Amino acid sequence: MNTHPVARRVRRCAAVALLGLRAAGAPAAPDPDSLHQSRLQRVPVEELKAMYLNCNREALAGRLDAGAIMACSVVYETLKQRAFGGDFDALRSWSRARDADAGVASEAPTGGG
Repeated sequence: MNTHPVARRVRRCAAVALLGLRAAGAPAAPDPDSLHQSRLQRVPVEELKAMYLNCNREALAGRLDAGAIMACSVVYETLKQRAFGGDFDALRSWSRARDADAGVASEAPTGGG
């Protein structure tokens, strides 16, 4: 099975960061999620947004494996923090507006309202 491009990119970022830590003599490997997020901190916000939207499209189409789901989760969290100040509702509003502009089917409605 082919790995999703987003998952490959996040894994590459983590591998480079891990090699850097080992070369620096770090005593133990940090949590993989923190490696992904620290590397993604250098990715421009517009690129994170494009990665997130791609993840969303692929998820809605059911084309993400477990590794890609994890990678997309890290992209989501990084984007939420950097572009939306940690505000889930702001990220969701932006995403839905982008989907509407592009004519993309949105996620299933959530309960409540």
